[in-house]
Amino acid sequence: MLRGMGRMGRLRRGTVMAVTTAVAASLLSAPGAHATTAPPVTFTGDAASDEITLITGDRVRVRAVDGAHQAVTVTPAPRPDGSVPAFQVLESEDGVTVIPDDIAAQVPERLDAALFNVTELAGQDYGGTIPVIITYAGQAPEAAVTLESIGGVGVSLAAPAKLEPGVTKVWLDRETANGRLSAIIDGLEKAAAEKPAEAVKVAEAGGPVEAAVKRLTERYGTRFDCDSCPSTESQASAGEERVELRVRGIARDGRPGRGGFTVLNLDEGTLVGRVLPGDPAQPCTDAKNGSGTCLLVKPGTYSVLGHIFTMPATQPSTEGGKPLNESLVGDPEMEITRDTEVVLDAREAVEVEIETPDHVTKRNTGAAAALKWYRAGERGTVLRGGTTISPGGQIEERLFVQPTRQVTKGTFVVATRWRLKAPEITLTTPGVELSPQYVDPVQFSDFATEYPRLDGTRELTAVNAGRGGAEEIKALNLRGRLAVIRRTDGVPVSAQANAAAAAGAAMVALYSDRPGADVTTGGSKVKLAVPTVRLTHEEGLALIDRLGRLPAPVVAQGEPASPYVYDLYLREQGRVRDSLTYVVKTADLARIDTGYHTQLSDDVTVNETRFVFEPWDTTSISSNLPMAQAPRTRVDYVTPGADLRWSSSAIAPERHYNTMWPHPETPRVAVSSPEFRPYEAGERVTTTVFQQPLLPGVNPRNPLRREGDKLRVSMQGFVDAAGNYGDVYTSTFERGMKTDFRLYQGDDLLWRTEFLPSGSGTLTPGKATYRIEYDLTNEAEWAKMSTRTRGVWTFASERAAEPTVIPLLLATFDAPVDLKNRTSARTLEVKFRHQEGAAQSAVKDVTLEASYDDGATWLPAVLRDKGDRVYEATLTRPRPGFVSLRLKASDVNGNTVSQEVVRAYALS
Repeated sequence: MLRGMGRMGRLRRGTVMAVTTAVAASLLSAPGAHATTAPPVTFTGDAASDEITLITGDRVRVRAVDGAHQAVTVTPAPRPDGSVPAFQVLESEDGVTVIPDDIAAQVPERLDAALFNVTELAGQDYGGTIPVIITYAGQAPEAAVTLESIGGVGVSLAAPAKLEPGVTKVWLDRETANGRLSAIIDGLEKAAAEKPAEAVKVAEAGGPVEAAVKRLTERYGTRFDCDSCPSTESQASAGEERVELRVRGIARDGRPGRGGFTVLNLDEGTLVGRVLPGDPAQPCTDAKNGSGTCLLVKPGTYSVLGHIFTMPATQPSTEGGKPLNESLVGDPEMEITRDTEVVLDAREAVEVEIETPDHVTKRNTGAAAALKWYRAGERGTVLRGGTTISPGGQIEERLFVQPTRQVTKGTFVVATRWRLKAPEITLTTPGVELSPQYVDPVQFSDFATEYPRLDGTRELTAVNAGRGGAEEIKALNLRGRLAVIRRTDGVPVSAQANAAAAAGAAMVALYSDRPGADVTTGGSKVKLAVPTVRLTHEEGLALIDRLGRLPAPVVAQGEPASPYVYDLYLREQGRVRDSLTYVVKTADLARIDTGYHTQLSDDVTVNETRFVFEPWDTTSISSNLPMAQAPRTRVDYVTPGADLRWSSSAIAPERHYNTMWPHPETPRVAVSSPEFRPYEAGERVTTTVFQQPLLPGVNPRNPLRREGDKLRVSMQGFVDAAGNYGDVYTSTFERGMKTDFRLYQGDDLLWRTEFLPSGSGTLTPGKATYRIEYDLTNEAEWAKMSTRTRGVWTFASERAAEPTVIPLLLATFDAPVDLKNRTSARTLEVKFRHQEGAAQSAVKDVTLEASYDDGATWLPAVLRDKGDRVYEATLTRPRPGFVSLRLKASDVNGNTVSQEVVRAYALS
C-alpha cells in the first residue's frame, strides 16, 4: 500500500460555540469584565492554516487576494535524485490543479486529479494527514475501512507518500455534503447486499463511487438511481461523425518528447487533455481522460497545444528528471475534417531571448519562472494552462515557443515569466568563456543562509584537481585557489568539493563528465564548505586545456544580494511572432523601490515573491524566493499594462526549503501587499515591508462586513506601517505566537479562538453594539519588536438590505524609522481611516501614551491635529531603548479603536 514518509501541514476548521471554547487568557489585559453567556450564535471558523501539503510532499500556500482572486506559492519537496519538479497548472471550472511534473504521467490513471486540486483541498477539513481511498490489483490489506466492491481501503496518509506495487489507484477521500466518499461507498455496499432487489439512491457521482456502482451492479444486479453519474463510455451519439486525431511529441534533440497536450474545440468549447508520450497503442476514444494519445473528435476547428520537455542527451527522453528546457508547440487554430496526426515538434519553436541594456543580468537559477497559455473559443470551456518552474527545476533556464498565424476565433495569449537579476556568480579568465551556476542549494542546505556563496570579487589561481581523489588532492597546492574537478559517477558532489576545501581550496568548480551540463549531486545531507559551482563538460575541458598550457588566473565575482530584479511577464497576443527577442528598457517598465526592514538585525534573509494576474486569472502561482542581506532597499522593474494586476508578499525570517537537519521551530511573519493593481510604464513607486510597528488589523480587500444577518470576519494579526497584512494563529510549539481573538455583542461573548480569526456567523437582526478584542504575543527568539500587541474595536451594526462594510476605525503609526526600525526623532504621525468601502467620518477624542519600560509605566504624548484625520505626536521625556505606544480614539458616530504595542520601534 502507500506508505507515509512525512508530515502534512496543519489544517483545521472549527465551529466554535461561545460557551464551550477555552483558550489562553488575554495577553495584555483582561477581556470584558462583565462577559456573560452568549446568545445562541454559532461562528464557523476558516482553516487554521492556509498551507496545503500535497500527497507528494510539495507545499502549496493559498492566500486570498480579494473575493475573486487568490495567490498561490509552491515550495517543492526535495526528490531523492536531487531533481526539482516543475508544476503543471490547469485552471478550470472545477478549480486549480497543481501537478508536479515528475508524477504527471500517473494522473489521473493512478493518482486522482483531486489530490492536486488546491482549490478543493483548501476547503477540506484535514488534520496532519490526508484521507485517501486506495484500490489494489490483488487482495487489499486489512484496514479500518474496507471497500470490497472496488478492492480498496479508506486510510489517512502522511506526505510524502510512496506508491508501492499492487496499488492501482489513489483517490482523494473527499468530504461531500453527504459524507466522505469512503462512507458513501460503504453505505452502497451494505444497501446492495441487504436489499439487492430495491433501487438504491446514489447521493454522489463520479470517481470511486462510480466504480463501486458498476461493480455492485455486476455482482448483485442492483439498480442504482444515479442520473448524474458520468459515463466512461464514448460520448459519441449514434450517427455523429468522428475522425481520429493522433498526437505525438518530439523534443528539441529529435528524440520522442515527454510533456502534455490539450485539444480544445473552438466551436463548442469542449476540452480534452493527455500526457505525452502516453500510450499510443490504446484505442481511439473521446473520453475526457485516459492514457491514449488518439482522440475521436467531431470535424471542426480546434486548438491543439502542447508543452514538450527536452532532456539531457545522457537521459531517456520520455522519463522523469530535470529537463534542459521547455517548449510550447502546436497550432492554436486548425481545421480537422479527416483523420489527422499532429506532431508537436519542439524543434519548430524559437527561443525567448531578453536583452536588458540598462543593467547587467544573467539567467541565474530560477530565472525562467513560468510558461503560460490561454485559449478561448466562441463559447464553452476555455484553456488556461501553464507550467510553474521552481528554482532549480530546469537546467538551462530556457523557454521556446512555436510561431503561429493570427487566430480568427476567440482569444489566444502566450506568456513567459522571468526573474532576471545581477549575475550571482561569474568566472572570468582569458581565452575561455565560462557560465557557472551554483550547484543546487536544496541538496546541501535547509536555508539559504547555510549555503556558501561568494560575496564580492576574488582573483583565484585555477588548479586542475583531476577527479578530486584523495591522492590527487594530496599532491596539489590548493590553498586559496580554485579547484577544477571532473565529476565522477558514484562520488557525491559534497565529497569532491569538501575534500578540496579541506585542502585549502577557496572555491570549487565541478565540470560534467559527459557532454553538456550535469546537475546530479550524487547525494545530499552534507553541507558544502566553500562556494561550489558547476560547469558544462565543454567549459571544463576548455579550462583544463588552458591550464595545461599556461597558468589561468580566474576572477570570481559573486553577488548574493542583487540590488535590482527584472520581474517580467512577456506576452504574445493573437499570434506568436517569428522572433521572440525582447529588448527591455527600464524606462518602459514600472519601478518599485522596496525597503525591507528588520528588527535591529543585520544580514537577515527573508522570502519574497510577486504575483501577476491576467484579466481571466483567478489564481496566480509563484515560488517563495530567498532575498539576502536585509535590511536593504531593492529595485524591482515590473511589466506594465492596464490589464495586468500585480500583488506581492514577503516572509521573515526565511522559510526552510528542505528539512535535512534539525532546527528549532520558530514563528514567521508573512505579509501581503495591500496593493493589487496594474502599473504604468515609467511609473515609480516607493514602499516598505516589515516597517514597525506590527499591529492587529484588517485585510483591506476582505473587510469586516455584514451581509444580511451574517457577519464575515477576516482579521489580521500583523499589519505593518505600510499596510502590508498577514494572518497568524497560536503556535503548536514553545517560543512561538500566542493569539486570543474575541467577539462580543455587548458583554455577551459570541466567538473566541486562538486559530485564525476568519469565518462567519449569524447575528441578531436588530441594531446592537459589538466589540472585537485581539491579543497577540510573539515569543520568538528573533522578535525584538511588537512582542505584545492588542487591538480593541467597537462598532454598531444591524441587518442591512445590501452587503455593508463595517465602519471599523483603523489607526496607523508612521514613525521616521530607518531600515532597522530605529529613529532618534521625538515625533511620529498617527493617521486614522475607516475600512475601505465603509462610510468615512470625523475622528475625535484621540489620546496617545508612550512607555519606555515595556508598558510598566505610561506618559502622555502631545498631539497636534494636522487635519484630514492626521495627528502629529511628540513623545514626552523619551530615552534610548524601545518605545511602546497606547492609543485610544473614537469617531463622531461612536465607533472606537484602542491599539497597544509593546516595543513599537527603537529609539536611539
